Amino acid sequence: MNVHHAVPGFVPALVLRQVLGEGLDVALIAGPWTTNAAKAKVAAARERGQVPLKPEQYDTVLAMAEAIAANPLAHAVLSGGRPEQSAFWVDDRTGVWRRARLDWLPDCPTATGQFILGDYKTSTTIQHEKWAKDAANYGYHQQADSYTEAIRALGIHPNPSFVFVVQEKTAPYAVEVFQLDSEAMAIGRHL
Repeated sequence: MNVHHAVPGFVPALVLRQVLGEGLDVALIAGPWTTNAAKAKVAAARERGQVPLKPEQYDTVLAMAEAIAANPLAHAVLSGGRPEQSAFWVDDRTGVWRRARLDWLPDCPTATGQFILGDYKTSTTIQHEKWAKDAANYGYHQQADSYTEAIRALGIHPNPSFVFVVQEKTAPYAVEVFQLDSEAMAIGRHL
């Protein structure tokens, strides 16, 4: 039986890189990492620019990436574009420099003309009401508004949409795609 553990905090970034095709330069280091020999292997891997992982952590990364690839909507949102793009612009109302770090910037609109920005999040649940509360508590409505404003301000698209690809942190790593309603976006804009 294949046992998956809860996701450590650094794994979501690795999952996103795997999903986005960025690949991982991983050094698998088995056994307890408390020994001097294991600590030396971890340090050497980091010096080579690799990400040291325990085999079970790497299995988790791959299982999470596979779950996203198996979800047609999530896979579509995170395809045909560029990962981890930075955006900088001057706010036309305040003159203040603003910035955003987009998980995924699509190359072009969909066949229906939609320009969909996707942002990857992990969560304890993909149950809609619970995740909506988490989104409000973490300020995701502000992030969504800010990132769509970046796309408008930079002249990339006049009316972008923003969705969250949300994945549970425990097996089977269920995936759901959420879009905030207009009220949440208006509150984010105001804040």
